[in-house]
Amino acid sequence: MILLTTLASLVSAFSARDLERSDRNGVFLAARVSSPERYAQALNMTVEAVARQKQQHKQALDDLKLQLHDLEDGTERHRIISVSTQRTRTTARDGHVPTASTFPPQIEVVVWLHHKEWGLTSNTGGLLRLSLGGDNCKLFMKGLPEHDYQIKQDYFDQHPAEKLVVVLWPSNEGKISSVSPTISLQELRSELSSSSGQSRKVVIMAIDGTWRNARRMVGRLPSHIPRLDLPPQIVSDYMKQYQEKPSKSGSLLAPLRSQGPSQRKQGGESLVCTAEAVVMVLLELGMNSKDGAAILDLARTKVDLVRRYRGHEIRAESR
Repeated sequence: MILLTTLASLVSAFSARDLERSDRNGVFLAARVSSPERYAQALNMTVEAVARQKQQHKQALDDLKLQLHDLEDGTERHRIISVSTQRTRTTARDGHVPTASTFPPQIEVVVWLHHKEWGLTSNTGGLLRLSLGGDNCKLFMKGLPEHDYQIKQDYFDQHPAEKLVVVLWPSNEGKISSVSPTISLQELRSELSSSSGQSRKVVIMAIDGTWRNARRMVGRLPSHIPRLDLPPQIVSDYMKQYQEKPSKSGSLLAPLRSQGPSQRKQGGESLVCTAEAVVMVLLELGMNSKDGAAILDLARTKVDLVRRYRGHEIRAESR
């Protein structure tokens, strides 16, 4: 079974930007929910080291603003922001890797993140790499030159005979679905059980960003990549079996969406989060249900930690 990470390892994955988050009065939320000493201890750092990291992050932001000043080229601005994001934010490291019997060996998961999601505390896509391991799951940031090159070479430009790349995306998404091929879970099962499925990888690609940003990213995918939608019945079954206390929105990320900044509220509040969507697909394609539940427990633990970090108590009945 996939091992859950400790509290300390989850907290240490918080981004430097989140260390800087403050309320209207300029008081760090960390100081509200704990003392600076306890906060530093949770991060496995000294108080002085936390202060230095905050100062370094502030300096990095100032340097970024200076670089972007009067720069009008959108592509270059995006590149500079992405490089700065990778340098100043961290993502979760590899965790326990499931055995081949629990993770289908022909499958690979790719999470393509908008730069604003990279290292974000409310992001769940990064947990997939932590849970599945680097051999089974890879993260790429859109706009980071080396990532753009690698994802294009290894996935976008791959001949279907070598890799079957599919993107998780609703089939009712207007113009996008009308010009792009689609594929069903049943077709993927048939592919995995066929002779061709034994010789080529099936890549499940998840787009990780706010609803608006994710739509833009999907619009830039090669037109030959098929879209994989999750049937309503599968989503409904997931809610009944894996949600401890299903929310009106249906996603375990709902508490953070309701509390988060406005950029999280762009029309996709009712959708399941990235980790949930990928787990649903993997369960349908052969992953052990205990491993799937462990990934969701990890995501749920992270949601609870972030809520505490933001100063919201977790009621006992909701756990």
